[in-house]
Amino acid sequence: HDHTARRLALVWGTTPVRIRSQRSLDGLFHAGRDALKRTLRLRHNDTVIYVAGSNLTDGAANVMLAETL
Repeated sequence: HDHTARRLALVWGTTPVRIRSQRSLDGLFHAGRDALKRTLRLRHNDTVIYVAGSNLTDGAANVMLAETL
């Protein structure tokens, strides 16, 4: 949701990058990496935090992963 992305940017100083829904977690992280590479200037040893959730509970994050590139 755009509202959540804007709020994360404002409160936590993050740079949200939204992607389409994926059928698996592997697909989710692969699509996320591709979107980040296209959108941001990431460098070796940058840390990326992936946060994903379903719309079953408003504001809930079901999955979080930290990855160092």
